[in-house]
Amino acid sequence: MKICVSATANSLDAQVDPRFGRCPYFVIVDSETLQFEAIPNVASGAMSGAGIQAAQTMASKGVKVLITGNVGPNAFQALAAADIKVVVGASGTIRQAVEKYKREELEGTSSPTVRGHFGMGAGRGRGWKANAVGRTENANDEELEELKRKKLEKLLQESRKEGGEKLKERVVIPAEDGNELNARLSEHFGRAPYFIVVELNEDGSVSNVQAVSNKSEHFGGTGLPPDHILQFKPHAVITYGMGPRALSIFQEKRVAVLKANADTVKEVVEAYKQDILEELTEGCHHARHH
Repeated sequence: MKICVSATANSLDAQVDPRFGRCPYFVIVDSETLQFEAIPNVASGAMSGAGIQAAQTMASKGVKVLITGNVGPNAFQALAAADIKVVVGASGTIRQAVEKYKREELEGTSSPTVRGHFGMGAGRGRGWKANAVGRTENANDEELEELKRKKLEKLLQESRKEGGEKLKERVVIPAEDGNELNARLSEHFGRAPYFIVVELNEDGSVSNVQAVSNKSEHFGGTGLPPDHILQFKPHAVITYGMGPRALSIFQEKRVAVLKANADTVKEVVEAYKQDILEELTEGCHHARHH
């Protein structure tokens, strides 16, 4: 069984780093032979999404158990979606942590143990309080439930691909014009003249943008807008609103639908990268608008 431990260096004698998404290294250990692989955490300095990217790395490596000090809400959801058991409260060396786990001296957690962006320095946290053993509890269940509704499970799909290709994300946004990142969002999803397809690199930078004309039945073509959008294999669609039928199609295909919070494609892409967009869970029944 593969066990991953967040580490300060690249050996079994390195110390456990309490920060999962921000640790310098991941040490992946075979629980039977203690053979290991040390992987630098390339996302440790990212402004956002470090925990999610770390979870994607774990999934792509076939890790079954993560041992760390603490784990934030976004990373926890991504790890849970990949069926990776999360064990917290570890300290000492990597070797010691693995042995303690094998002796069942470390306990797993069924929820995040710190607020988001833990490990980035001092800051205010809402609703989180650490207890005496470094574990934390959420003082606001509603806030946690809202986090759980976000778009995390979909981000693991490309992580499970073999061959070690670089992870990318694609988002599609309905727009009034074809000015790519500078395009203005359309108020109506299905009747948007254009769909802007944005591809993001693993570090969050934009690698490709294309404006695609709406060739659905709403503009004299064939098929529904979701049918055309799904050809691009998006991870998410960002829009002001959407009819129940279109929303159901995306949900069945496990594509996240997120509420737009700005006027231009560039602005909503930035919000997406910061994980601050809410999920659209109910379709608008004014179907003629969407």
